[in-house]
Amino acid sequence: MERENSDRGLACERWSVTDADVKKLGDVLSAWIVFQTILINAFEAVAMAQGHTYVALHLHDIRRMTRAVLGLPETAGSGAPGLLGLSGGGSLSYLLAATDPLYAAVAVFCCICRYRDYALGEGCGMQIVPMLYPTGDVSEVLSLIAPRPLLIGQGRLDATFSVVTTHAIHGEAARAWRAAGRERDLRFSIYEKAHEVDLGAADGFFAEVLRRRPAAERGPDPGDRAGQDGRW
Repeated sequence: MERENSDRGLACERWSVTDADVKKLGDVLSAWIVFQTILINAFEAVAMAQGHTYVALHLHDIRRMTRAVLGLPETAGSGAPGLLGLSGGGSLSYLLAATDPLYAAVAVFCCICRYRDYALGEGCGMQIVPMLYPTGDVSEVLSLIAPRPLLIGQGRLDATFSVVTTHAIHGEAARAWRAAGRERDLRFSIYEKAHEVDLGAADGFFAEVLRRRPAAERGPDPGDRAGQDGRW
């Protein structure tokens, strides 16, 4: 096996891959997909037994976490929080921001996909809101965040979500920011990475937009909002 150093100084390995290796990898991935599907269905059943959905339980957890963080002495007077998420966490972030005005700004990465595409096997589909489509789609949900700042990021090397689809949905959602006269508060970032956060873009975004908000603007109490969760 030959070893060489990459441009970043990390050790990289080059080796030949046989048909048997490809088959073994395919079997492992298939088993993981089956396991993940069973797990999601199990969590969905638990959520339904409580009168909620799988998505609603996640949103409930994030709200509780936000309330706990805002209650810390270290965050006193810090103002309304920002929200960042990747992949499934990105979907939950825009869903939460769309239904809760507490969050002053949102950045989501590698998570934008149409419901029709989910049905055809694209994206991951873990954050589907039941009965949303065809009345609405992801662009309509994103529009509910306006006029608050939103950064949508997509890695060009991502194998799960498409730059083309993400950019098109961004364009549809942009109508809401234009109507509010806040077009520059909807950002779109493409970066040369795979399924990961562009930390530089996220840091710059939050450093700019959260600085605009006075420290006293904390927004409403993030309480449990059980009734609101139930709609999701």
